Amino acid sequence: MTTSFIAALGALRAHQGWIDVIGNNLANSNTPGFKGSRALFADLFSITHRPGTPPTGAIGGTNPLQQGLGVQLAAIDRQLNQGALNTTGRTFDLALQGRGLFALSDGSQTLYSRVGAFGLDGSGTMV
Repeated sequence: MTTSFIAALGALRAHQGWIDVIGNNLANSNTPGFKGSRALFADLFSITHRPGTPPTGAIGGTNPLQQGLGVQLAAIDRQLNQGALNTTGRTFDLALQGRGLFALSDGSQTLYSRVGAFGLDGSGTMV
Protein backbone atom coordinates (compact mmCIF):
# COMPACT_ATOMS: atom_id res chain seq x y z
CA MET A 1 0.00 0.00 0.00
CA THR A 2 2.79 2.43 0.87
CA THR A 3 4.53 1.70 -2.45
CA SER A 4 1.36 2.50 -4.38
CA PHE A 5 0.90 5.76 -2.49
CA ILE A 6 4.50 6.86 -3.14
CA ALA A 7 4.23 5.95 -6.84
CA ALA A 8 0.96 7.88 -7.19
CA LEU A 9 2.36 10.92 -5.37
CA GLY A 10 5.44 10.93 -7.61
CA ALA A 11 3.24 10.69 -10.69
CA LEU A 12 1.16 13.68 -9.52
CA ARG A 13 4.30 15.76 -8.98
CA ALA A 14 5.67 14.84 -12.40
CA HIS A 15 2.30 15.59 -14.01
CA GLN A 16 2.20 19.01 -12.30
CA GLY A 17 5.65 19.79 -13.73
CA TRP A 18 4.43 18.76 -17.20
CA ILE A 19 1.35 21.00 -16.87
CA ASP A 20 3.62 23.88 -15.76
CA VAL A 21 5.74 23.46 -18.90
CA ILE A 22 2.64 23.42 -21.13
CA GLY A 23 1.24 26.50 -19.38
CA ASN A 24 4.52 28.38 -19.85
CA ASN A 25 4.58 27.43 -23.55
CA LEU A 26 1.01 28.66 -24.04
CA ALA A 27 1.52 31.88 -22.06
CA ASN A 28 4.60 32.83 -24.07
CA SER A 29 3.63 31.51 -27.51
CA ASN A 30 3.25 35.02 -28.97
CA THR A 31 6.42 36.41 -27.37
CA PRO A 32 9.01 37.33 -30.03
CA GLY A 33 11.94 34.89 -30.00
CA PHE A 34 10.32 32.54 -27.46
CA LYS A 35 11.54 28.95 -27.59
CA GLY A 36 9.20 26.38 -26.12
CA SER A 37 10.13 23.60 -23.72
CA ARG A 38 9.27 19.96 -23.25
CA ALA A 39 9.20 17.78 -20.16
CA LEU A 40 11.25 14.58 -20.02
CA PHE A 41 10.42 11.84 -17.54
CA ALA A 42 12.43 9.04 -15.91
CA ASP A 43 11.79 6.06 -13.63
CA LEU A 44 12.07 6.88 -9.98
CA PHE A 45 12.48 3.32 -8.70
CA SER A 46 11.99 -0.11 -10.19
CA ILE A 47 11.96 -3.70 -8.97
CA THR A 48 13.68 -6.37 -11.03
CA HIS A 49 11.56 -9.55 -10.98
CA ARG A 50 13.78 -11.46 -13.43
CA PRO A 51 17.27 -10.44 -14.56
CA GLY A 52 18.21 -10.35 -18.22
CA THR A 53 20.18 -13.20 -19.76
CA PRO A 54 22.92 -13.07 -22.40
CA PRO A 55 22.55 -14.84 -25.76
CA THR A 56 23.60 -18.49 -25.90
CA GLY A 57 24.46 -20.30 -29.14
CA ALA A 58 21.75 -19.61 -31.73
CA ILE A 59 19.25 -18.28 -29.18
CA GLY A 60 19.15 -14.62 -28.21
CA GLY A 61 19.07 -13.45 -24.64
CA THR A 62 16.07 -12.19 -22.70
CA ASN A 63 15.33 -8.74 -21.37
CA PRO A 64 14.94 -8.22 -17.64
CA LEU A 65 11.41 -8.14 -16.23
CA GLN A 66 11.04 -4.95 -14.21
CA GLN A 67 8.19 -3.14 -12.51
CA GLY A 68 8.35 0.65 -12.26
CA LEU A 69 7.48 2.20 -8.92
CA GLY A 70 7.13 5.81 -9.86
CA VAL A 71 8.11 8.55 -12.21
CA GLN A 72 9.95 11.83 -11.89
CA LEU A 73 10.43 14.89 -14.02
CA ALA A 74 13.99 14.26 -15.25
CA ALA A 75 14.59 17.45 -17.24
CA ILE A 76 12.99 20.32 -19.08
CA ASP A 77 14.49 20.72 -22.55
CA ARG A 78 14.42 23.90 -24.59
CA GLN A 79 13.08 23.39 -28.13
CA LEU A 80 15.36 25.37 -30.45
CA ASN A 81 13.46 24.74 -33.68
CA GLN A 82 12.96 27.48 -36.25
CA GLY A 83 9.84 29.51 -35.54
CA ALA A 84 7.56 31.24 -38.01
CA LEU A 85 8.86 34.42 -39.66
CA ASN A 86 6.34 37.27 -39.60
CA THR A 87 6.44 40.65 -41.32
CA THR A 88 6.08 43.47 -38.79
CA GLY A 89 6.46 46.54 -41.01
CA ARG A 90 9.06 48.01 -38.63
CA THR A 91 12.37 49.05 -40.23
CA PHE A 92 14.67 47.67 -37.50
CA ASP A 93 12.93 44.34 -36.85
CA LEU A 94 15.26 41.55 -37.94
CA ALA A 95 14.86 37.78 -38.08
CA LEU A 96 17.27 34.87 -38.15
CA GLN A 97 16.47 31.88 -40.31
CA GLY A 98 18.10 28.65 -39.20
CA ARG A 99 20.73 28.51 -36.50
CA GLY A 100 22.33 31.56 -34.94
CA LEU A 101 21.91 34.28 -32.36
CA PHE A 102 22.22 38.06 -32.27
CA ALA A 103 25.28 39.11 -30.22
CA LEU A 104 24.34 42.12 -28.07
CA SER A 105 26.60 44.16 -25.81
CA ASP A 106 25.75 46.35 -22.84
CA GLY A 107 29.31 47.73 -22.78
CA SER A 108 30.68 45.24 -20.26
CA GLN A 109 29.33 41.86 -21.34
CA THR A 110 28.07 40.14 -24.47
CA LEU A 111 24.54 38.73 -24.40
CA TYR A 112 22.88 36.51 -27.01
CA SER A 113 19.28 36.56 -28.21
CA ARG A 114 17.03 35.32 -31.01
CA VAL A 115 14.76 38.36 -30.60
CA GLY A 116 15.33 40.87 -33.39
CA ALA A 117 13.03 43.71 -32.25
CA PHE A 118 15.53 46.57 -32.54
CA GLY A 119 15.05 50.30 -32.65
CA LEU A 120 16.93 53.57 -32.32
CA ASP A 121 17.33 55.54 -29.09
CA GLY A 122 17.42 59.34 -28.86
CA SER A 123 21.08 59.50 -29.90
CA GLY A 124 20.59 57.28 -32.95
CA THR A 125 22.17 54.17 -31.41
CA MET A 126 20.54 50.84 -32.29
CA VAL A 127 19.03 49.28 -29.17
